[in-house]
Amino acid sequence: MNRRNRLFAILFVLFLASMQFAQDPPNKTGIKFITETIKESNNEKRFDIDVSYPAMAERSAMAGAFNKAVKDHVMVYVNEFRGFSDEMTDEDRKFLPEGVNYTLDFGYEIEHAGDEFISVSFGRSTYTGGAHPNHWTTTLNFDRKEMKELALSDLFKPNSGWLKKISDHAIADLTKQMDDFADEDWISRGAGPDAENFRSWAITDKGLKFFFDPYQVGPYAAGPFETVIGYENFPFDMQSEKFYSVKTVSYVEGNPPNWCRNGHFPSRADEFSIFKVNGDNKTRAYFYGDDGDCPNGANCRKKAYVIGGDEIITAGTYGDFVCAWYQPAKGSETVGWIRMGDVRPGYGDEGPASWTGRWEGQGNDITIESIGAGRLSVKGNAFWKGVGDNIHIGEIDDAGTPVDNVLNLGGSDEYDCRVKMTRIGKYMIVTDNKQCGGVNVSFDGVYLRKN
Repeated sequence: MNRRNRLFAILFVLFLASMQFAQDPPNKTGIKFITETIKESNNEKRFDIDVSYPAMAERSAMAGAFNKAVKDHVMVYVNEFRGFSDEMTDEDRKFLPEGVNYTLDFGYEIEHAGDEFISVSFGRSTYTGGAHPNHWTTTLNFDRKEMKELALSDLFKPNSGWLKKISDHAIADLTKQMDDFADEDWISRGAGPDAENFRSWAITDKGLKFFFDPYQVGPYAAGPFETVIGYENFPFDMQSEKFYSVKTVSYVEGNPPNWCRNGHFPSRADEFSIFKVNGDNKTRAYFYGDDGDCPNGANCRKKAYVIGGDEIITAGTYGDFVCAWYQPAKGSETVGWIRMGDVRPGYGDEGPASWTGRWEGQGNDITIESIGAGRLSVKGNAFWKGVGDNIHIGEIDDAGTPVDNVLNLGGSDEYDCRVKMTRIGKYMIVTDNKQCGGVNVSFDGVYLRKN
C-alpha cells in the first residue's frame, strides 16, 4: 500500500473509532428505540453505503411522525450520495486507490429523549476521492407534542438578540478550546451571528449543544468542535415559551437547576466540596436567591453574607455561581448562591473521614458506633413539628460499611427507609428517600459532631 493509501486508511479508521453512536441508547423515560439500517455495496460502481438511524419502537401517531422525520433527514444524504455515484464514470473511478471505494457512513447518538423532546445528532462521513474522507454532524430536534421538527429560532423571542448571544459564547469557548492554535478570523466566520453557523444543535441536560464541522472554525487537522451553552446564560426576556419547556430537561430531580435551598441541598450533588471565602474578616461574600431568573437577575442579592476565611460546603454550580451551605458554630444555616470569584477551594478541618460520635443537625440527631470489621451501627431520630402539639417522628436503626466517604443504609423495597450519608471535612451530609417516618419527616441536612 502506498503512502497516500496508508494515510487515507489511518484517517478513516480513526474517524470510525471516534463515532461512538448509541445503537440502543438508554433513557430515563423508558422510550425504546430500534436501529434501522441501510447497507448497499456495488462493486461495479465501486461504492459502499452503511447507514444507521433510530426509530421509535412504539406504535402511535407521534412515533410515526418522528420516524418519518428521521428517515427523511437521512435519505437526503443517501440519495445525494447515490446521485454522486451514478454520475461517476469508469474514468473517474480509475483515480480511486486500490481496494478503496466511494463510501457513505452514517451513525447517530441520542442526545436527549424525554416526554416533550427527542434530540438526535448524526455523524456522516463520505469518501468521494482525495486525500481523506469528509465529516459532518447534522441534527434533528423533535417536538413530541406538536409532532414536528423543532427549529432553534422557536426557542427565542424575535429580535431579542439570541443569535448574537449564542455567537459570543461560542466564539469565546472555541477560542479557549483552541488556545494558541485559534485563528480569530476563521472562528469569527464559522461561529459569527449567522443562523447557518448554528444549524447543527441539540438539546442536552447541560444546555444547548452546538456542533462545528472540520473547516468551519479551523483547519481539517484541528477536527470538529462542540460547545455547550447553559440555559442559565439566556435571560428571561429572550426566552420563548418553548425555551421554558426545553430547559426543564436540566431539572435536578424535578427541580429547576437554579434552585439552591436548604431542603434541596443534601440531594443536589453526588459530590460535595469544601470552599473558603476569599479575603479577610472585613471582606463580604453575599448570598443570592434562586427565585425567578436568580441568581443572575436583578435584585437577587440577599442581605446574608459570609466573610473572608469562612468555610462553606458547595454542591454544584449555575453559571458563575456555586450553591453554598454555611453552617455556623451556633445557630441556623444559611444556604444560597455565592459568586465563584468570591471563594476558593479549601479543606476540611479533619483528615480521613471519621464517623463515630453523636451528630446533630436541623433538630435531628444520629449516633454512630463502630461494631467491628469496618461496620458501623447507626441510630437516629428525626422530627417534624406541625401546629400545636402535632409532632411526627422518624428513626434510623441500621448498620453498614462505608465506602470511601459514603455510607448507604436501608432496604431495596420502594417503601423501605433508605439513607445516604456523606462525610466531608467536619460535616456529615444526609439525605433520605422520605420513607423513614411520618409525613414530612426527613433526615435531610448537614450535621455536626457534638461528641
